[in-house]
Amino acid sequence: MKIMMSNRWDEADLNVHMVTNFTDVRAAVNMTDEFNVLIANETYITKVEDELINGDCVVYNQTEVREFHFVLNGKDMDNRANMVITGHRCVVNCELAAVEEVSISDEVIYWSDPASWPSGELPVEGEEVEIIPGVNMMLDIDTPLLKSL
Repeated sequence: MKIMMSNRWDEADLNVHMVTNFTDVRAAVNMTDEFNVLIANETYITKVEDELINGDCVVYNQTEVREFHFVLNGKDMDNRANMVITGHRCVVNCELAAVEEVSISDEVIYWSDPASWPSGELPVEGEEVEIIPGVNMMLDIDTPLLKSL
């Protein structure tokens, strides 16, 4: 997520405390300034309120919490007028599986058409639904609550 601060911010403005959650396990959540310099984790909780500067942050990565807290204010706009939040699933010794390139079909098929499904029937509530790679499917109706898609 990129945060672009308006030039209307002033150093005298009060701190705006932001919280965003994340549902997937992350090895790290990083905030970087516009020069791609990492803003140290825990700066949000190791400073007193009036010492916080734009982008100071902390990540809580426990299963029951998983939140990223950061502050926005007009301080250090020379370096932190634009910041980027990046979530990383893996930081060290990461083995990524090869990604197979698949062409997407020019033919559009519609979710609402039973002929679009191998079973000849529309997916029903609780079903695990798979749309195979390369299929160009148009979701043209509301779906039931699915177990997975």
